[in-house]
Amino acid sequence: AEPEATTARAWTDGAFTVVTVAPPADRTPPTLLRDAVFVIDVSGSMTGVKIDAARRALSTALHGLVPGDRFQLIAFNDRAQALHDGFVDYTQATLEAADAWIRRLNATGGTEMLPPIQAALAGETPAGRLRTVLFITDGQVWNDAELVAAVAGRRNRAVFFTMGIDTAVNAPLLRRLARIGGGTCTLMTPHDDIEGAAAGLESRFGSPVATDVVVEGVAPDALAADVAPRLFAGHPASVLFEGAP
Repeated sequence: AEPEATTARAWTDGAFTVVTVAPPADRTPPTLLRDAVFVIDVSGSMTGVKIDAARRALSTALHGLVPGDRFQLIAFNDRAQALHDGFVDYTQATLEAADAWIRRLNATGGTEMLPPIQAALAGETPAGRLRTVLFITDGQVWNDAELVAAVAGRRNRAVFFTMGIDTAVNAPLLRRLARIGGGTCTLMTPHDDIEGAAAGLESRFGSPVATDVVVEGVAPDALAADVAPRLFAGHPASVLFEGAP
């Protein structure tokens, strides 16, 4: 009822406590110019309706960029392929070339997620710009620990968002990658409103209402999970810890 207010709620069973903080719904923070990386899974497990949904999600997110932004597109199966060698400016010409590239994507081959994650996070981000990564996949992999370490070890303060598209997506992995990457996770089936979900993600890219979030009053070893360092409008943050203060 109060869109300009931050609200907090807590629940406890005596052994554990969860606190959920919802940021103001009407807060519109300034948006930095973005270096946006879009990564799409084109492995064999994405065949059929999933690759079609992934292409639509990618196209919708790409069209949400604004002049001054730069972007890079990476497709992967058992190897990673980039549309350009580095970032390109967001112009009508580069957008049309990217749309044509997206339409040609087909699902085939195995799944190796580590190389595209490393490629998306490689290099430095210039001052005054924000690196964002949107990772679109069904998450069907075996080396979860390596992937989590790659995102956790990034040095350029990139914000890592995940979108899972499947009826049985690897939700724990995609949620964890987004949490430690400071972004959000969106889980969809191929028959959901893919364009709407991608547009909703786009509205949060690069626009956290708070950064460098920390938890005070709780011992670090009592926290049950890492705390997301950024808080986004319309996306509550939760903290679970031992005890019932």
